[in-house]
Amino acid sequence: MTGNHDSRAVSAEMHVVTSGILHELAPRFGRLLPEHVVADHVHRAVRDLLGSINAEALPEMASRLVTVRLEQHLTDTEQPNGTRPAGSPRVDLGDGGGGQALPERPPTAAADL
Repeated sequence: MTGNHDSRAVSAEMHVVTSGILHELAPRFGRLLPEHVVADHVHRAVRDLLGSINAEALPEMASRLVTVRLEQHLTDTEQPNGTRPAGSPRVDLGDGGGGQALPERPPTAAADL
């Protein structure tokens, strides 16, 4: 009986943590990636960290881990020549957390080609 109760407690804790992280990251990544992609990264990060760090640190550490993974996911969508798949926005991740989609622009310098 205790195992079942523990399982429900962990599941409830994961729900609270993942919901909070999704709410926190929605303004930054919500326009850049489909909601299910963000949610998948959040769930995996929480599972990866659950039990290996202090429960009080879990939300902050999971949020940081998700942010790094989502930024890498966005970077990985760029092609080797610096272009992106058709329809994917250019993203400026150096904006202190805004993650703003930037308008497309033609190459203007030899380094951009």
